[in-house]
Amino acid sequence: QVRSTLRQFVRDWSAEGAKERQDTYSPIMGTLQKLYGHLPIQQRGGISVLVPGAGLGRLAFDIVRQGFSTQGNEFSFYMLIASNFVLNSIKNESAHTIYPWVHSFSNMQNSEHQLRPVQIPDLAPGGIPESADFSMVAGDFLEIYGGYKERGAWDVLVSCYFIDTAKNIFEYLGVIWNALKPGGVWINHGPLLYHFEGMRSEMSIELNLEEVKAVARNMGFVFDEERMMPSTYTSNESSMLQYVYTCAFWVARKPAL
Repeated sequence: QVRSTLRQFVRDWSAEGAKERQDTYSPIMGTLQKLYGHLPIQQRGGISVLVPGAGLGRLAFDIVRQGFSTQGNEFSFYMLIASNFVLNSIKNESAHTIYPWVHSFSNMQNSEHQLRPVQIPDLAPGGIPESADFSMVAGDFLEIYGGYKERGAWDVLVSCYFIDTAKNIFEYLGVIWNALKPGGVWINHGPLLYHFEGMRSEMSIELNLEEVKAVARNMGFVFDEERMMPSTYTSNESSMLQYVYTCAFWVARKPAL
C-alpha cells in the first residue's frame, strides 16, 4: 500500500505524471467545460460534482479550481493520509522529494532509474475560487452515498478508474443513479480490472463492458457520448515494461423528471 501511494504521488502531483493526467483527466475536464463553459468560473459554485475513488485528490482539486463545488470520496486509509498531507500541509511547489521506484527491481534498465527522485507537488494546492466548496469524505462509497440523504444530491458524478473496484457492480450503478439529480450527468473513464476477481473469500461480480452499459441503460441512463481511449496508471516512464489500458469513456445522463 505504501508503494502504491508513492506511485500515486507521481501520477497526481508530479511533473512526470502530467502525460498520464492529460490522457485520463483531460477528457473529463473537457466534458465539464462543454457542459458548463458558458458559465463564468465564479458562477459555477452551485454545480455539485462528486468524485468517488478520489485517491490523492488531484482530479477533484482540478475540478474545484474550475469553480465547481466538489467532494472527493476515498476509502483507503493510506490515500486519505497522503491526500490530507498534500492538500492541506504543502504550500510550495516541489517542496518534497520522493523515491517512488526504490523498492522496484524488475524491468529496471539501470540503478539510476531505480533511484530516480521525483519532486512533488508540481502545483501548490490553493487558488480555489471562493464561490466553490471543496471537501474530502472518508468511507465506503455504498454506505455514504447509497442512503436517502444523498438521493438526488449531485449534478455530476465522475468515476475515474473506479467502477471496477466494486464487489458487486450492480450496487455501484444503483448508488450512482441514486446520488445524481434528475438531469444529472455521469462521466466515466477507466478499465474493468475487477479488484476482487478470483478472491475466494470475497464476492465479486464481473460484467463485461457491454453488459455494464446495458445495465446502466436499463436503469434509465441515456448515453450521450461513448469512446475508447488508451491510458496508463501509475506507470514508470523508465521501466522496460509498460501497461496500457484501453479505457472506456462515456458521458451518460439521468433523465430529468
